[in-house]
Amino acid sequence: MWIIGVIIAIYLIGVVVFSFLTLPNTFINGNNVSFMTKAHALGKDRKNFESKFKGRDDREFTISTDDINYKENLPKNASIDQNPFTWPKAFFDKDDINIDYKITYDENKLNDLINNQDIVKNIKEPKNAHLEFKEDKFEIIKEEMGNKIDPEKLKNSVLTAFKERKEDVKLKDEYINPEIYENDEKLKDELNGANEIADMDIKYPFPDKTYELTKKDLVDLFDYDDGEFELNYDRVYEYFRKMAQETDTYGTTRKFNATGIGEIEVGPGIYGYMMDVEGTTNEFYNIIEQREGGEFSPSYLYEGYTREENGSDIGSTYVEIDLSRQTMWAYIDGELLVETPIVSGRIDWPTNVGVGKLLSKEAGQTLKGEDFDGSKYETPVDYWMPFGWDGEGIHDADWRSSFGGGIYQANGSHGCINTPPANAAVIFNNMPIGCPVIVYESSTSYSPAMSY
Repeated sequence: MWIIGVIIAIYLIGVVVFSFLTLPNTFINGNNVSFMTKAHALGKDRKNFESKFKGRDDREFTISTDDINYKENLPKNASIDQNPFTWPKAFFDKDDINIDYKITYDENKLNDLINNQDIVKNIKEPKNAHLEFKEDKFEIIKEEMGNKIDPEKLKNSVLTAFKERKEDVKLKDEYINPEIYENDEKLKDELNGANEIADMDIKYPFPDKTYELTKKDLVDLFDYDDGEFELNYDRVYEYFRKMAQETDTYGTTRKFNATGIGEIEVGPGIYGYMMDVEGTTNEFYNIIEQREGGEFSPSYLYEGYTREENGSDIGSTYVEIDLSRQTMWAYIDGELLVETPIVSGRIDWPTNVGVGKLLSKEAGQTLKGEDFDGSKYETPVDYWMPFGWDGEGIHDADWRSSFGGGIYQANGSHGCINTPPANAAVIFNNMPIGCPVIVYESSTSYSPAMSY
């Protein structure tokens, strides 16, 4: 019987004690206030409280409620209404009490305290994991966490610590973290795509050199933004503009080994290579889109017949015309095909000099134009071979009985190269369209430059 009496006594003592203290498992707004006086649990007798905050890089600071005039004002009629007779059961049942405290504090003081803490000074910005080109391939560079705090989140954490009476707070969610980490699947996909580009080998071969785009040289033509690789049009255009500057021959003065004379300089004409920079740039976009390297040729506005390793574009197949000697030569692969006297443009209507191009070969044409006296003429020819944009060309002239010498001075053509029919036929039947036609004066100076 005495055991029952002891149990009853303990129970009654508990009833008396829990008439003044909160029951076990009592929580107010998530805070454990078990075994507290009800006044203390409600905050009526709360005194100054301080919390220590610890962050990254061993940075920490302490702040108290008095520092910011922090107050928790209890709502009217707020109370803890618990039945002390149920105290044994309370060890097993949690009692959650929610009280809407009206919290006041000096916001300016809180802002000043936060802004003056070392934890928000000398910060390192977070950096996303990203791609970088190293040596000959892209790699993922690990993210950097940094130590930048979000001031608003930190202020909320201070207020929460005071409200929940937390003495030690480990800062974590208050930091501004990177958005992309090294294990990001999208970043891994970008890595594969980037290295697919870097591994392309794109070549533009010329006889004297080869332009090659691969690895870093190719990657440098791209912009990398928001996870996407995109060709930078201006950089691609500039790359091909420089290529054109280094390889174009159109409109240039050339050194030429003249028959029986040796090296001379010949002015420009319609012959030579002029790259279509815009067209080549656009074609390059298609090459990149296909993700396949290889050897490619630029797009041209004008093309010559050949290119040599020394940078020359005359080669060994060409037509040569010396207006001073009134002679024309035709060479194929360095072998003389024909040498013939000619009659070129009259002194007051001279043939233009420069490097032209055999534009076409047309049989049975009628040449039309304005004669020296202003009248119109129509002259049928068997072989017509234009070589410039001035309307000049090589053709047979069966109305002439003699060629060469000084005939051209007073009885010359309208600028065309009058040729004995048999020799005109040889050139017509053998010389390829597109080959250069070099026109010069070796000892006279009657003729203007060819248009180009």
